[in-house]
Amino acid sequence: MTPFQALYGWPPPTVPIYPAGSSPVHEVDQALQTRDELLMRLKTDLVVAANKMKQTVDKKLRDVEFKERDMVYLKLHLFGPVAYKLQLPEGSRVHSTFHVSLLKKAVEDSTAGSTEVPPIDDEGVLVLEPKSAIDTIWLKRGGRIIKQSLIQWNKLPMEDATWEDTAVIKQQIPSLILKDKDPLQPGVVNGHVKRPHDEDIQSNVLEIVGPNIQSTYVTCPIDPAATLGIKLPFLVMIVKNLKKYFTFEIQVLDDKNVRQRFRASNFQIQLNLADFTRRAYGTNYVETLRVQVHANCRLRRIYFSDRLYSEEELPPEFKLYLPMQDEMQSKLLLVAENC
Repeated sequence: MTPFQALYGWPPPTVPIYPAGSSPVHEVDQALQTRDELLMRLKTDLVVAANKMKQTVDKKLRDVEFKERDMVYLKLHLFGPVAYKLQLPEGSRVHSTFHVSLLKKAVEDSTAGSTEVPPIDDEGVLVLEPKSAIDTIWLKRGGRIIKQSLIQWNKLPMEDATWEDTAVIKQQIPSLILKDKDPLQPGVVNGHVKRPHDEDIQSNVLEIVGPNIQSTYVTCPIDPAATLGIKLPFLVMIVKNLKKYFTFEIQVLDDKNVRQRFRASNFQIQLNLADFTRRAYGTNYVETLRVQVHANCRLRRIYFSDRLYSEEELPPEFKLYLPMQDEMQSKLLLVAENC
């Protein structure tokens, strides 16, 4: 059996020998004759190589026979210890002796390793217990938006943290505190940025108030040199009207690698950034770089999506329960500026 047949399960395809002069086309005739010459040379070289390897191996072989009860010498090559017994943490349920091939010398660093053994049940299955929530994200699953938390598990290192559905974790451990990220950097000269509880919305909000809208704002990301890198084209801002003028700015990157900026003012905002970029600059939207909201407003949430979702599709955290009256809504004013 050839290696080809062992791998694929059928014999290798045969290459028939070409009878010279069988093709009326001269180029085809010459090409096929050259192919046959190369195949013959390859076969010859393979036979020579196999014979050379056999001769090299045969030099180390001896035709020796022994009889029963003959005395013989055994030649041993010892290359050091091959197994080590480790001092494992108390409660470990594995054998303490390991082959040297399974061990790797630890190099000390600033990261302290955990000496605690994760709990396991009687069948040897790891029992995971949430310790804390490190981060939160929102994902689209089917036609719904799902909130997930990055969970650090008890007695496991930080790098083993996993993303889990927040609703499932809250059902398992109601006492576990799951916090949202707070990536906004306030800038206040004459005014304030607070987190009051709004009675109408029945939720905590971010209140941005000041007589000068240019000097009282929140911006994200915090680092001026950093960017959000969000490629979803729809931006939704849930804002409560304070019956005062307020503005916000959005900085995007187009397909010509140019940073473009939108300035807008309104009470309820739903923006198709891809459409605005195309209409204002004649280029295509790539990603959002920065969002900055100025006074005066109460901001409940800012989120990006792949499309606009109806109230029935959104989770409660993404809804504004305050009924919006038609006379309280104003038209969206957009001014596009180059950065």
